[in-house]
Amino acid sequence: MLDVSRTARWGEKRWAVIAACALAAPTAHAQQGDTGKGAEPSATRVVVKTVAEEPLAGDLTSVSLERGAELVVNGAPQHVAAEDLVRITTTEVAWARNAQDVTLRLVDGGVLFGRVTGGDEDTLQLETRDFGRAAIPLDAVSVILMPNAYQEAYQSTSDWLQRTDSASGGQDRVLLTNGDVLRGFVSSVSEQGIRFDGSLGETLLPPHVIVAARLASIPPKSLPDRRVAVSLRGSGRFVATACRWSGERIELTMAVGPTIEVEAERLLSLDFYGGRWQWLSDQTPISVEHTPLLGLDWPYVVDRNVLGNAIRVGGETFRHGLGVHGRTRVTYDLQGRYREFVTQFGMDDESGTLADVDVAILVDGQRSFDRQGVRRGRLHGPIRLDVSHANRVELVTDFGANGDLQDRFDWVEPALIR
Repeated sequence: MLDVSRTARWGEKRWAVIAACALAAPTAHAQQGDTGKGAEPSATRVVVKTVAEEPLAGDLTSVSLERGAELVVNGAPQHVAAEDLVRITTTEVAWARNAQDVTLRLVDGGVLFGRVTGGDEDTLQLETRDFGRAAIPLDAVSVILMPNAYQEAYQSTSDWLQRTDSASGGQDRVLLTNGDVLRGFVSSVSEQGIRFDGSLGETLLPPHVIVAARLASIPPKSLPDRRVAVSLRGSGRFVATACRWSGERIELTMAVGPTIEVEAERLLSLDFYGGRWQWLSDQTPISVEHTPLLGLDWPYVVDRNVLGNAIRVGGETFRHGLGVHGRTRVTYDLQGRYREFVTQFGMDDESGTLADVDVAILVDGQRSFDRQGVRRGRLHGPIRLDVSHANRVELVTDFGANGDLQDRFDWVEPALIR
């Protein structure tokens, strides 16, 4: 019989790990050279995106999910309420995975890079470049990608394993370099490899024979409304339910993991959720109407372009948006709850040279914005529309001069503001 105790112990073990890491935090703090109680708090240069039209650039001294952000802008102190925060960015450098890193895909949608240095039946020890060593609960992991997974010979099978249902048959699956897929139970993950209990009994699979593992972990039913998505330079991205930034250090509690400390210089961005700003891509439209010119159907895609790749317009890459193809009308029910709608838009950089669309935004059936002849190479906007008391907003992408040839259009970072 399959041992499912790893999942059953989810809550108890996860909070035990968090508590242990929280107690260890002061030691790690001191090792990094704490300036002491009498030292003046230092600041980090940031750009802060808020619900207001213009971002703020200044020196950030503190931030938390409860109190908001304190920063100095042009020599003057300024406070941003927590509910008004959208994003804090420290650098434009993208994250980078070391070629020898193991990749962990988390049940909350996050991804971590690092080196496995130990583990037991409940956690694995991950050594990262940004926050050192952390104990990651196995129940928080949905996929483990070994360095082999990035080799061309194994990419297609690795992608297949990641797309399969995580709860298929209630069993974990391990993909080997010889093409075999083992089904059973991953009892532990360590630097020696994956200890696996299958039809032939328990065995230790060394890292060099493993491509990837798909764990039958159960995603959380929901995440707290007030949370922050954290992107780091060399360790990936994860969701945190607590954030305390003071001076040059940030303490973060992972939604499905421990509490860690990060130097501010290792941070790429913090994206805040649960405030007045709500990404449209997090909501479900009440209708999507696509009318192809020649019968080829192009479903709309959330946070990707219509080809399933990253949204990229005018040479910039964006995390939030909608990928559509002309002609498409996407309608959302606002229920009179929002004040403003804001978006940018443009033809995705993966569109062809013949791509050409006409764009319109309707609020309660009335045309509030339109633009004709949108072509590749330029990001348009942002535009902001008053939707006070409105019940409906419709995003329309219509045929341009060349019908629907090569039209791969993006609504870039569309959002509703309460």
